[in-house]
Amino acid sequence: MEAPKRVLLILEVSREHGRGIARGIRRYSDQNAHWWLICENRQLFEQHPHLLLRWQGDGIISRSGSPALSRAIAATGIPAVELYRDGPSEVESDGFAVGQMAAEHFIERGYQEYAYYAPWTNWWIQWRLEGYLKPLQERGFSVSIFPGINRKRNRSQALWEEKSLHELIDWLQSLPRPCCIYAPTDVLASHVLNGCAVAGINVPEELSVLGNDDDTFLCSFTFPSLSSIPLNSSRLGFEAAHLLDRRMNGTADSVKLPILIPPVEVVTRHSTDTIAVPDEDVVAALHYIRENATTNLLITDVVSHVGISQRNLQRRFQKWLGHSLNEELMTTRLKLAKKLLLDSILSVDQIARRTGFQTSRYFIHIFRSKCNMTPKQYRLLHRVSGLRSSE
Repeated sequence: MEAPKRVLLILEVSREHGRGIARGIRRYSDQNAHWWLICENRQLFEQHPHLLLRWQGDGIISRSGSPALSRAIAATGIPAVELYRDGPSEVESDGFAVGQMAAEHFIERGYQEYAYYAPWTNWWIQWRLEGYLKPLQERGFSVSIFPGINRKRNRSQALWEEKSLHELIDWLQSLPRPCCIYAPTDVLASHVLNGCAVAGINVPEELSVLGNDDDTFLCSFTFPSLSSIPLNSSRLGFEAAHLLDRRMNGTADSVKLPILIPPVEVVTRHSTDTIAVPDEDVVAALHYIRENATTNLLITDVVSHVGISQRNLQRRFQKWLGHSLNEELMTTRLKLAKKLLLDSILSVDQIARRTGFQTSRYFIHIFRSKCNMTPKQYRLLHRVSGLRSSE
């Protein structure tokens, strides 16, 4: 029997994203390769570990941000995959899709005023901003961008200092209300929440705040709790391991790089749990749909609950949200279905019934038309827990 390959991981496992990558690598190894894994916990931009100088293994997966470490790894001649560098890495979270998802999250809530916060810039902050701007500009919305975004990050200074706080508060107070703010990391989003607390700005009633990375510890310790976009770190680690496996086996020449990993659905917490529509009937309809979407709910039920004509309600939905009542009901059901696909072991048929679809065949048809893949393909693409379905 062939001996297990020895793979060195140089990862920032003190953070949620790095731990997710490590879990994905472990899952690939357990399912496909049975590697012997050694993990070195290194912070981003830190010097390379001494173990690397004596490493005689078969492969390396690194997320360092250090050009010196990249050169040291290349000098070993050992097959490797680097997950952090000055530009998209070989396996990378799709930053443009992440930004688009943030914009769509706010659009669905009826916002008319949008903002983006980052006190410095680099390639991935700019990439997420471009994704955020595209769907908003296509709908005719303008975006207030924090004026400090054009600065380069100075790693020798703390990001959260008195000057930064004053600049942030002045900017927050200048924004129209209600307004939504997207920050490209949970840390930066937590700075926005802190600034709102100091300035006496209510979240989410006046300003709604969305972060990125879904660091569950940080998101649960902000006030209010922070909504965020998970980066599908486990899938990223799984694909990085697959790429390394092909390199160690000499079969990676045909792989198209970079491999872009799409984000998972927004995790909604209190910081964006609101509807910014100045129409009480539309808001009442939205709440009723979200509370009853898993039942055999019909559009006539929604109209009856609100108490105005269907034509009038449809017209006001189109005005404030840009889509119909039926589209809202379908989108709500699909979101619930996606969550069950990722977080449960229920079959596709069971999920169809639990989310208000009449048949699994109809559910699969709608899912494919809206998501360009089947429910089973979505589950395989995004699954991070390793649960096995009963399908």
